[in-house]
Amino acid sequence: MQASSPAELDRLISIYGTQTILAAVAPMVSDARFERIDQILRRRLSSLTMVIENLYDGHNGAAAIRSIEAFGLQSMWAVEQANRFPISADVATGAQKWIDIERTPDVDTCARRLRERGFKLAATTPSAPMSFAKLDMNEAWAIWFGNERDGLTKEALAAADTHVSIPMQGFTRSFNLSVSVALVSGQLSAARRKQLGCEGDLSEERIEHLRARWAATGIRGVGEIIARFVSDASK
Repeated sequence: MQASSPAELDRLISIYGTQTILAAVAPMVSDARFERIDQILRRRLSSLTMVIENLYDGHNGAAAIRSIEAFGLQSMWAVEQANRFPISADVATGAQKWIDIERTPDVDTCARRLRERGFKLAATTPSAPMSFAKLDMNEAWAIWFGNERDGLTKEALAAADTHVSIPMQGFTRSFNLSVSVALVSGQLSAARRKQLGCEGDLSEERIEHLRARWAATGIRGVGEIIARFVSDASK
């Protein structure tokens, strides 16, 4: 029996609520585990995210996810107009379980949804005169990356509020995609936290939801465990 996916856990939370989920799984989650979950939640950023357009190398995608999660970003977005975003599980090493991976069918849908959530859009391109490090971190930013061969499409470049580059000092003209995501995630997450004056910016409601989801993550048969807990509680 496999452990439930984040989407399935979110479904269970929508049915039963966070407190019921937490009560049901509490006997299987150590105090140290809950303490670790709470520490990470307080450091999580929702106001900085990465967008990858038309990825075709699952290893690069998985490596990017690892960096995004490791630097404490809660989400990444995939534009799947040409290619479905693949994830190499061996490379991701489980990092995909801890973040929200938002899949969108095209540039327009992704850009619209990001703007609705308050993000400004920055497209990475080697020809941009401004470094990504010069972005105004008073704003919430979604940083866009193109695929390994073609870079960003014309549609993505046109949708962006600004274009930025990653400064390079050698003969090499571009970084590997996953390296680019790691560099930008690391530097901008530090800048955003400095601007906020705190480590994380999740709402209390979001923290409660993720606490329940993460506590249940990795527990095999968690749906049946929760259903049995609810049944027993009603007797």
